[in-house]
Amino acid sequence: MILPHSETAVLLLIVLGFLCWGSWVNAFKLAGTRFELFYYDFTLGALLAVGISAYTAGSMGFDGFTVTDDLLNAGRHQVLYGVLAGALLNFGNMLMMAAVVVAGMVMAFPVSFGIALVVSGGLSYIGNPSGHAALLLLGCALLTGAAVVDCVAHRRMAVLRHEALAKAGKAKSTRRPTAAKGLALAVVGGLLMGTAYPLLANAQDINTGLGPYSVGLVVVLGLFATTVVLNLFFLNLPVVGEPLELTAFFQISISQHLMGILGGVVWFAGMLAGLVAVSPRTGLHPDPALDYGLLQGGPVLAALILPFWGIAGVVITYGALYYFAAVLTLFIHVDQPKGVAAATLATH
Repeated sequence: MILPHSETAVLLLIVLGFLCWGSWVNAFKLAGTRFELFYYDFTLGALLAVGISAYTAGSMGFDGFTVTDDLLNAGRHQVLYGVLAGALLNFGNMLMMAAVVVAGMVMAFPVSFGIALVVSGGLSYIGNPSGHAALLLLGCALLTGAAVVDCVAHRRMAVLRHEALAKAGKAKSTRRPTAAKGLALAVVGGLLMGTAYPLLANAQDINTGLGPYSVGLVVVLGLFATTVVLNLFFLNLPVVGEPLELTAFFQISISQHLMGILGGVVWFAGMLAGLVAVSPRTGLHPDPALDYGLLQGGPVLAALILPFWGIAGVVITYGALYYFAAVLTLFIHVDQPKGVAAATLATH
């Protein structure tokens, strides 16, 4: 399998994941269809991407070690960890998308990914205490505070918008809008996604764990299995709108199907970039909590920029950050962890 062998490559992979996870939801916006229908194509896109990656980059390289070899040599518990992580990530992702439909991306993304980062960072520290606990607590407090402020601001904006419509005689109801439903969906989605990351770290155990491409494969299998079950629930009990029949999936346009597939491909590309970057087999990996935090920062940044400068502003900002990161790699040096087995790399 192909793995990075320099700090620069690891950092660029993290930046790639940051970009992908911050932009895949734009495919949903461009598709212009119900998220329940979009999600079937999203899952197909993830399956397509994992199949291509597993049997190209995941089975190439100087070591001759393929994804199939990796799956056969891994422990059963590590495979189960990967599947469960995929299921939790998918359920959380679906709830976050439901929150986007109910309350908008500006509220749903910062809340979901902020909570996911707090939970994943806390669980990672409990499992492997490293760094400064005080700084971790401060960061978690800031993220929690930011999520609360975002909810308050969203609530205030909704009330002002409703009052303006009421004055113009266009309000459908005199009852003030509430963000409780969207907030609940975003919070639960964030909790589920945050819980999944320690499972991903366990699935990549240095001794009996899976490689990054194999982890990606089992994660998407968990995603596929839960989509089949959970999306039927959302079709019959939608968060917004009328219930849908499964046949509605075949009635949307080809361009809408393609947007859904593109969203799944971009999402998985971000996931795989993060998994490869933190793989213990490289001997270069940063702390997984740092990697997941950077990946989750992409959607939050997109949500903050989008209302003011639109998609073009998001693209320009990401491009500037990507350029900055590329230049930064010329001047930084990451201390290597001691005792990461060169012998382990040789065996793979």
